[in-house]
Amino acid sequence: MTVNAAAARLAELEDEIAAFIRHRRVGEQLLPPPARGWVSAGRHIWYDESEELGRGSLGTAVYAGVYDEKAGSSSVVRRPAAIKRIPLPPGERGQSVRALIEREVSLQRHLNENSARVTFMLGVHMDGADAIFTAMERCGRGPASGVAVPPA
Repeated sequence: MTVNAAAARLAELEDEIAAFIRHRRVGEQLLPPPARGWVSAGRHIWYDESEELGRGSLGTAVYAGVYDEKAGSSSVVRRPAAIKRIPLPPGERGQSVRALIEREVSLQRHLNENSARVTFMLGVHMDGADAIFTAMERCGRGPASGVAVPPA
């Protein structure tokens, strides 16, 4: 195969991949699960329930996971992420919690655009009936690693 033929074939394949990604249904994931047993939260978020990174109040849990995002028209990048699962209580309380989370997501997006000193939010899945998921960049260390322990 000549260089020109290979370049032409590569361009054809890139076009096919781009068309495939464009024509995917909205509810389908961009890539298959990273490993057996991983759970999907929407189209972009995957997490491993067996690798819990932390717990918060009211049942909030953070898991090791990945966030799939489009890179250009024909490829997808899979980024390591900390996936926060925020359960929604039923009824009016769930609606008020959802409103609070929507405000927090809006603030985080503002910080993403205007500050390099915060953890970057990769994405959010708010369509779940029982929980909301946020994907944040995964830091190498937790907050406790920056706190000095006084000598005994």
